[in-house]
Amino acid sequence: MTVKNYHLLTKTSLKIWMPRIIFEETLVSSFLPEGYLEEKMSGKNVKKVAKEELKNKKNNDFYKLQYFSVLQLYNTAKEYIEKNKTLDYAYFAKVINCVKSFVSKIKG
Repeated sequence: MTVKNYHLLTKTSLKIWMPRIIFEETLVSSFLPEGYLEEKMSGKNVKKVAKEELKNKKNNDFYKLQYFSVLQLYNTAKEYIEKNKTLDYAYFAKVINCVKSFVSKIKG
C-alpha cells in the first residue's frame, strides 16, 4: 500500500523518510500525540493547535504532515474510537489520501 504511492514523495522533503514510516506516523498522529485521543484525554483543542503548527515556518514537512493529518482525519479517528471500530482498510486508505492531499499542497 505505501510502496505503491512512493512516487508522490520523491519531489518533496518527505523523500528522506521510508514510506512505511510516513504512513505509520500519519496514522498514529491522527490519534496521539496530536490527534483525537489527545483532545479527549487533555481537553486541548487539537484542531486549533494543528492549524497554528501548520503556519509555523520552523516545522518541517514531516511535522506539518502530522498536524495536517489531525485536521484531515479528526472526524474519522473520533468515529473509530467512539464506535470502538477496528482499524481497517478504509481507515488506511484515508491515511494514504491524507498524505496524497498534503503532498499536493506542498508541491502546489
